Amino acid sequence: LAATDAMVVASINELTVRHGFGPMAATSPPNFQLFSLEDDPDGLWVAEDHGDIAGFAWSWVCGDIWFLAQLFVDPGRQGHGIGNTLLERTMQHARKSGAAHRALITFTFNRVSQGLYMRHGLFPKTPIYVFSAARERVTKALP
Repeated sequence: LAATDAMVVASINELTVRHGFGPMAATSPPNFQLFSLEDDPDGLWVAEDHGDIAGFAWSWVCGDIWFLAQLFVDPGRQGHGIGNTLLERTMQHARKSGAAHRALITFTFNRVSQGLYMRHGLFPKTPIYVFSAARERVTKALP
């Protein structure tokens, strides 16, 4: 779990820095991951490349809700279909579970991931708005 947590931190920070927000993720204890593995061990998929973790997907079923908890691909290995394959596996998990509802959470500015989710039939329930401005301009406008 430490290797997957390191990938989460690296991926989130690469994304948020690229979009001008600065790093915002830090390592954390794997409490939810341990709980969901015990509760629904069929929801974890790991992509390996010569013994290294290239990506992973974590989905969890609770009653009639399937939740994509985490889907991360090593930033240096993105764009090669790993995320698509991992999402296909987790969607099989959703279908097999019989869950009537599917849910996930992602950053509004993470358009690449949103496109991936939409290609797999996961559409936003609320409108997604993306506004951009320099951080300095926004902070000057705050009270």
